[in-house]
Amino acid sequence: MIRTDREYQEKLDQLKQLRELLRYQRQTLREAQLSLEQIETTLLPTVSQQEQLAEQILQYERIKKREFDSAYELSNLPKLLIALRIAGGISQKELAGRLGVSEAQVSRDERNEYQGITIDRAQRVLDALNGRIVCHIAHSPSHMQGKTEEERAEMSQQLTEIAQSLCRLHGWQVGEAWVPDERGETLVCATQVFTDDLDISEFQGTSMQARLEKGIGLEGLAWSANRTEIVSDLKESKEFSRSTAALKAGLKRALAFPLRKGGEVIAVLVFLSSAQQDIDSDLLKSLDKLGSHLGNDFKRAPRRNRRSMRTKPGLHAP
Repeated sequence: MIRTDREYQEKLDQLKQLRELLRYQRQTLREAQLSLEQIETTLLPTVSQQEQLAEQILQYERIKKREFDSAYELSNLPKLLIALRIAGGISQKELAGRLGVSEAQVSRDERNEYQGITIDRAQRVLDALNGRIVCHIAHSPSHMQGKTEEERAEMSQQLTEIAQSLCRLHGWQVGEAWVPDERGETLVCATQVFTDDLDISEFQGTSMQARLEKGIGLEGLAWSANRTEIVSDLKESKEFSRSTAALKAGLKRALAFPLRKGGEVIAVLVFLSSAQQDIDSDLLKSLDKLGSHLGNDFKRAPRRNRRSMRTKPGLHAP
């Protein structure tokens, strides 16, 4: 987690260097006549490092704009305290003065993410940041109840692999999986895969920050109606909230269909393409059946390392 503007600038410089390194390495490997799969496998460690950096940078930029997410578990409170300080434009030195401790102490606490912090101490930090806690207790959606962070990461991995497979099978250039948040009130983007021939940086950022309500837009309609929804022309449709960024990336049409487990929608898969041709009616029927099949068999896939997502040639996960 990035905690200061200085760290943020350092991460930006590192990301720029990594991107230049990747371009050079990819060109060198192509000249060596390696296959696309061999190239992607070779570059996997560097690509994974780039993804982690980009994710940290995006998170810091969102926090600076006060767009950080709520904490749904008490264990996330320490990170929320750091985010609250950053969003308030309060430096570590200023917070130290308010708490009557050294700047080094605040820096150390944040670096360790307030490990072992007591409730009383957390309240003192919260008071110094002029913050308050609003508590909301509710049941999680049934498919998320009792899941650990590892199990949620596994779910995200499986969704990524499903999106990759369907993109290859049907020639789609972008695949996404949207899942209900902890309260079951909005959809959030859990994963996104895309082909090499697109520049979707703006679309990717828009997607990762979006919160989509039930019954609104392509994804929300697929969620609430529990059926496949289509946008044949993004330029003419008002049903796709991210159409501006999608059009800039050269994408022209989209479809969304729900994954169901026991009748409950556990995720909405979204696919986009630059092709303009109509979507076959037989495909729509097969996607409806596929949504139930994939949802019911969801937990049967074996566990794999999350970084294995990028070993598949041509499609990338951010």
